[in-house]
Amino acid sequence: MLAKREVRRPLSLSRRSAASDQVWSAAEFAIGPALFLLTTPILLGALGENGFGEYAFGLAAAGMVALLNPGFPVSAAQVVARLGSRQRQAQFGLVVLVVTVAIMSMACALVSGVVHLLHPQFNALAAYSLPMILVGIALGCIQQIDLTVSGLLKGCLAFRRAALLELSGRVLCSSATIVAAIFGAGSTSVLSALTAGAVVVVATKVWAFFAIAGIGIARTGVARYFVRRLRQPAGWNWVQSLASGASISVDRLLVGLLLSPASLGVYAICMQGGRLAYGSLYATFQRLLPVSSNLAAASDHQTLGREVIRAYRLTLAMILIGNLISLTAAQFLLSAWLGAQFAANHVTTFVAAIAVFSIGGLSVVGHHVLLGRGDARSVALVYLAAAILMLCAIPIGIEIAGLDGAVGARLVYFCVLLVLPWLLFLSLRRRAR
Repeated sequence: MLAKREVRRPLSLSRRSAASDQVWSAAEFAIGPALFLLTTPILLGALGENGFGEYAFGLAAAGMVALLNPGFPVSAAQVVARLGSRQRQAQFGLVVLVVTVAIMSMACALVSGVVHLLHPQFNALAAYSLPMILVGIALGCIQQIDLTVSGLLKGCLAFRRAALLELSGRVLCSSATIVAAIFGAGSTSVLSALTAGAVVVVATKVWAFFAIAGIGIARTGVARYFVRRLRQPAGWNWVQSLASGASISVDRLLVGLLLSPASLGVYAICMQGGRLAYGSLYATFQRLLPVSSNLAAASDHQTLGREVIRAYRLTLAMILIGNLISLTAAQFLLSAWLGAQFAANHVTTFVAAIAVFSIGGLSVVGHHVLLGRGDARSVALVYLAAAILMLCAIPIGIEIAGLDGAVGARLVYFCVLLVLPWLLFLSLRRRAR
């Protein structure tokens, strides 16, 4: 009965609305890389390559917590986009928030206990401070709650507000890490400062969501109904979250354990530089997830097809222009950013990372649209296969070519992800008949 009462508000599909949402999504993404470009020279100079590598290992430990995320960020955005009334959205948001905090707190305790037991047993792991790793795990728990709240905001199509909150939050966190690094507090204190800032950011985003939707307390039966709706796509979304989290964090853990903290620092910098190509596309087309979800519910496949074609045209243009700029000027940009010595030693690794992530950008539209259409199973299986193959390729690549081999292993991951656009076009073709 509850499902019949939901009133779907049509999403605006005008070019002006689409462009506005894409600009704000891209702005939200650009905040992180811009601050990364600003803070990395400061942190690298203050901590040194070894200290920066330890800091990167702590961030990778934070990513390990994402492996236990039940997939709520994506499923929350899908469900909120289909709930018409603000009252329903508020009730659903409160249920999601309570469930997410409970799950991530248990995950944080579990991972912390395992690390505490394993830390003295392995020399490679003992090279990194245990308190720093534990702080990283706590940071990961907070970040997953933050992603869920951001999903709620984007499900309400509050892209502008989400971007502004992300801007202020990232500035706060980056300022805290810079202050901690300048005062010579070490990698553990820098990570602790980042964690404290993340707590403030999450609290602000929670307030922003309930300011939009209002505060609604769901009755027990309604809460159970919302949890069921959340779990329908969340099962496969959790698998996809597991795979993508492994590709982001486990690879850095492997590099840090198989090579050295200094090598991990270089790897993290090059990977983050390469993610600029992939992440800009990912953020630009985030709007396709709620839009395709709404269009799938309305069986408007022709409009969705036009949106997909438009998105792929823009994707190809962005990849071409971005690669021409970045690849031709990589030596100069890296020298200006981190110094001539760093550029001379690592420009090949940096260029390879940009090229590999650009190939991955071709999968972004398929990722968002397939999730929006409810095909989380296909997306999850593709991501899982990609992550497994990449993690198997990293030790082999390191054995053959060292750090460059680890970067090359990422190509395996993105080549598998190219299955997503193929699946999308097959699906659209079947619907068009």
